[in-house]
Amino acid sequence: MRKKLTLAVSLVLTFTALINAAANTGADARAEETLKQARAAIGGDDKVSSVQSMTALGKFRRSFGDRETSGEREVSFQLPDKYISTDTFAVGGLNTAVTSSKVLDGERASMAGRGQMIIMGGPSVTEEQKQAMYRRNFRTEWARLLVGLLLTSPQSFPVEFKYAGEAEAEDGKADVLDATGPDNFAVRLFLDKATHLPLMLTYKTQMRRIAGGAGGGGAIQMRHGMSQAEMDKMAKEMADKAGPAQEVEQQIRFSEYKQVGGLMLPHRISQGEDGQVREEWEVTKYEINPQLKADTFKRD
Repeated sequence: MRKKLTLAVSLVLTFTALINAAANTGADARAEETLKQARAAIGGDDKVSSVQSMTALGKFRRSFGDRETSGEREVSFQLPDKYISTDTFAVGGLNTAVTSSKVLDGERASMAGRGQMIIMGGPSVTEEQKQAMYRRNFRTEWARLLVGLLLTSPQSFPVEFKYAGEAEAEDGKADVLDATGPDNFAVRLFLDKATHLPLMLTYKTQMRRIAGGAGGGGAIQMRHGMSQAEMDKMAKEMADKAGPAQEVEQQIRFSEYKQVGGLMLPHRISQGEDGQVREEWEVTKYEINPQLKADTFKRD
């Protein structure tokens, strides 16, 4: 992240909708061939299928309006159904670091720590509903990461690829695949036609624009150690301020590939929308098939 998180990513901005719609006939075969080339580029089917677990560590920076947060991130997964993403960062000038984790352990999903997610609806949302939302969100997040890193998905979350056509930018062309799966999972994957490596992944989300919020330094502020009642009150205030949900295209960009244990893996992963990068994660270390401890995916 060489500048503030308003860095324009050329491929995000200039890959257009000039996707040549693939005819139904032969589209599946074209998708299979495109995936074969891409998997060969990152290390080959045998190497990809040998990955049963992985850990990635690095530094992240995230912007929210005029505010910016930075810290350390560690992401681990273990097939077929375990995933954890942990951020450690400072909040509001505190001397101690805050840790926030998103955990998926089979059918159990949870969040630990404070300051990462406020649930719209506040106290009206039951624990069962929170659990279902976490499970759906974390499975989807993990599936996007695996599609981008390894061009595959967990057996517990099967994804189907279709060839969508080609896209063109000033600095190159890309083959485009559409990937769909459970819970209305849908992403569009851009693969460099020259190297066949993943360049970018896009997907649609529903976002609420909060007046005076993310773009304007609004009055709603989070702080470490907030009580549940305070968080519920904040959630209600946010819901009251929020306008109608709008569909927004999110972009995840993969770059700075290096070989790790026979696999080509990106060491810079950025994410944003509206042509702006909101977050960058600089991966400093990957571990392939680490011996993860039994309690890695256990959180209170």
